[in-house]
Amino acid sequence: MKNYRGVILDLIFTSSPDTKVSIADDEIIPHDMNHHPPLSFVINFQKTCANLNSSSSSYNFRKCDTNSVFAWLQSLSYPSVSQVEAEQHFVTFCNSLAEVVKINCPVKTVRRSAFPAWFGSELERLVIQKKIMHKRFKTTGEIFFYEEFKLLRRQCKILAADSYYRYTEFLESSIPNNIKVFWSHINNLKTSTSPSCLKYNGIEAEDPVSQCERFADFFSSVYTNLSFPSSTFDLDTNCNLYSLTLSAQEVEAKLNTLDPNKGMGPDLIPPAVVKYCSPVLAPILAVYFNLLLKNGTYPANLKLSFIIPIYKSGARTEVTNYRLIAIQPVFAKLFESLVLDKLAFDLKHTIVNEQHVFHSGMSTATNLILL
Repeated sequence: MKNYRGVILDLIFTSSPDTKVSIADDEIIPHDMNHHPPLSFVINFQKTCANLNSSSSSYNFRKCDTNSVFAWLQSLSYPSVSQVEAEQHFVTFCNSLAEVVKINCPVKTVRRSAFPAWFGSELERLVIQKKIMHKRFKTTGEIFFYEEFKLLRRQCKILAADSYYRYTEFLESSIPNNIKVFWSHINNLKTSTSPSCLKYNGIEAEDPVSQCERFADFFSSVYTNLSFPSSTFDLDTNCNLYSLTLSAQEVEAKLNTLDPNKGMGPDLIPPAVVKYCSPVLAPILAVYFNLLLKNGTYPANLKLSFIIPIYKSGARTEVTNYRLIAIQPVFAKLFESLVLDKLAFDLKHTIVNEQHVFHSGMSTATNLILL
């Protein structure tokens, strides 16, 4: 806030972007109105969980019994459905597979702890005991509790240094094999700055459901569904989608390229399980994919995705300052990649060499190098 000379001498530091500062109406103590006017400020604190150590349960898909899922797929016969029924049967198959995966996954308890990630159970216990002894000493004044407090404080200091050293060693050793462990640690270091209130077109939203609706309004507004007349191209090719045929070997080869560490989409089918079951899953998917291509149908369950808003820049309270990413079902990405490989091969001769983006091994970087 500037004083009468237009100079800022008093500052208020906060991480909340919607903090409001104004001249105070009530005078608590005598002050220098000219140079240091009294300030009044309002900070909106984000609501936090009442119990930081509360826990929740969920399925641990990373420890799924893949052998049982493999055996279930192996017991299935190849699909023998008509072209018209392909989509309905494919959706049913995906739902059944997701249910089998869920049945063979153990339930894990996720505990939200107030302690850092490198704290072990023993260190947590010592810290809690140290706080208890400190509180008893403050309450009673007895020297016994103070001596216990000093002993626990010394033990906590030694164990904390050792735990942190072993944790950093683990992070360094995991970088060559699993870089996600390191980046997970970096993300945990970042303090959450998610705003408690979001705005779009003058409408404010505080509860999660309303905030999702504001994001939905914004993301749908940037999409324009305009109908343009189809252009005529002479591509000198007979390639079309309904004539494409995918073999079981091609599907299995594509399944084996999946990243098992990737997350799953709304279908709740983990890529790691799909990759493990590729020998028995590939023939089934090949039949379904070929029927869907002939019918010119893209299954409704593959059109679903998890939409996650990613902050770009500007005020975090404005919905327009976010972009979205979509987490698709694993079969959606698989189907798309298989069709793209076929089209890229059949239409390769129709794309000029200068069009780098549609050629394998070329990109904007190679285009700029030639330029």
